[in-house]
Formats: sequence, C-alpha cells, structure tokens
Amino acid sequence: MRSPLKFLALSSLFLAFSGMLGMSSKAWAQDDTRHVLRARHIEESNQSDEYARLAEQKRLESIKFLKDLLAQGNAEGDRKAEMMLRLADLYYQQGRAIYLREMKAFDAKYDKCFNSDGCNPDTLKPDNSESKGWQDKSIALYQHILTHYPRYARADEAIYYLGAANMDLGHQDEGVKDFVKLVKLYPDSSFVPDAYVQIGEYYFDHDNAYKALLAYKKATAYRDHEKYGFAMYKLAWCYYNVGEYGKAIETMKAVVSYSQAQANQATGSRLQLGEEALKDLVRFFADAGELEEAYQYFNKLGKKDLIHAMLMRLAKTYMEQGKWDEAVQTYRRLIAEDPQGP
Repeated sequence: MRSPLKFLALSSLFLAFSGMLGMSSKAWAQDDTRHVLRARHIEESNQSDEYARLAEQKRLESIKFLKDLLAQGNAEGDRKAEMMLRLADLYYQQGRAIYLREMKAFDAKYDKCFNSDGCNPDTLKPDNSESKGWQDKSIALYQHILTHYPRYARADEAIYYLGAANMDLGHQDEGVKDFVKLVKLYPDSSFVPDAYVQIGEYYFDHDNAYKALLAYKKATAYRDHEKYGFAMYKLAWCYYNVGEYGKAIETMKAVVSYSQAQANQATGSRLQLGEEALKDLVRFFADAGELEEAYQYFNKLGKKDLIHAMLMRLAKTYMEQGKWDEAVQTYRRLIAEDPQGP
C-alpha cells in the first residue's frame, strides 16, 4: 500500500515553478464522483543526501553573510531591497528543503503505522513547524520590501514569491490576493502567466469553475510560456465542469496537439501531460455522447485501446441513465470491435 506522499509523487504529471527558488511541482488526481481535477503542492527531489547537505550548508552561510551585511546599516535604497529580496529567497529555499525532510519523515512514519496492528495512520499529521518558521521569515521580508520599497524594480518578483510562500503555508486566501495584486499592478511582469495559473488553481480547488476558467484562459494567452500546456489542460477541465463539452473536447485536443508538437524538446512531464489528456478525452467524448467523433479521432491517432475504453464508459453511462437501447447498441459495437476480447 502506498502512502499519500509516495502516491502523489508517483502520479505527478508536470513539474512547475522551476525558476529561481525551485518551486514546488504539481501532482494531479481525478475525482470521479465530482468530475474535477485537483492540483496539490508536492515536490520531488532527486538530489543525493550529500548534495542536499552541501547545498544547505552553502545556503546557511549565505544567509549569515547577508544578515551581517544588513546589520552593518550601510546599504540603502534599491541596494538594500536587493539584499533583502535575496535573503527572503534564501529563507524560502531553506524552508522548502526542511519541508521535504519533514514530509519524508512523515512518509516513513505513515508506512510504519499502516503496517502495524492497532495503529491508525489517519490520526497522523506531519510536523512542519520548523519549515514554517523559515517560511514565516521569508513572508515577513517580502512584506517589508513591498511596504518600504514600493518603487523597487523587482517588486513584482517579491509579490509573486510572497504569494507562493503564503500558498505553501496554507494561507490560500492571502496568497491569491497577492497574485491578483501582481496581475493588476504589473501586467507586463514575466510572473503574470504563473500568477494567472495560481489564481486558476485557487478557484479550481475552491470549486469555482467559472472564475478558474477565466484565470486559466488569461494564462493561455501566453503561448510561449512553459505552463501554456498545463493552463490549457486545466482550462479544458473547467469547460467540462461547467457543462461546455464541445469546448472541453476541442481544448483537450489542443493539449494533445501541443504535446505532440513539443515531443522533440519536451520534458517527460509534458509528454505525460499529453497522455493524460488523451485518457481524459475518453471521459469527455463519452459524457458528451460524441461516439463517431471519438471513433475517428482515436483511430487517426492509432489509439484503438482508447476507443474500447470510451465505448465501455459510454455503455456504462447509458446503463446508469436507463437508456437501454443505446447501451445495447454500444455493447454490440464493443463485441464487434473485438469478438475474442475478454
């Protein structure tokens, strides 16, 4: 039995926030009963323990160096803001590194409890107090920069990472306010596409499909951005959740096309995103009742296994809806497609 952390890591589709701070990646899980796609913060680390130890050592040295410089009181204006921003970034990175260790320890504890008689793993909770302390420091510094240096050239960056830190600590409402502030005050910032994705994630997780849809749609305006495919993918799910099946299908098709076009230079996560989009199209086509369109589309791509899956889902849907004639026709088609199949 996999523990929650391992399961999320194994089902991760897309590594996001790979910029200056090495932000967290995303793992997505589909909720069959509510027809939604959830996005949760999770981060995988392939670094060796020795590499992580050396990186942390260097990070702590840099933190001490910057704190000493600031304590001297010689820096002023943008130079001081720059030093504080770097220090805030280091606080954030240290918090994330510790968070990974905390969750690794929790994962081991969960596994041990799960396999022990009389232990209820549902009662266990991770202890993130140490990482929270570092994240609190980063938030305080970002806020100080924005309050005392509003004209600082990298204020947009400070707002973005303030929002990201708030999100990581579970301050969802505060985090989304930061992202909304960023897109309003700095519409030309390079962080705007990421901010729109984060806004979309917030509303998606709060079951507000319409607001999520608007945010993802704005994010897809940045076609050259690394999160374009992801934003399109979530936009398709928003269309599906509000019952616009036609738009959902066309948008998810676009995700598949984008993934295929990027195949030569794409990361594994992008390619996996395309594969997930194809599987999701099985649901979209079936729930929309677009049998012939699905048949032609999957056949063209050489995905006969998905045709079978789509027909199975469609037949089951007809059964649940009491559409017996349609169910009979669909099952007959399944049998005709593969007479020797199980």
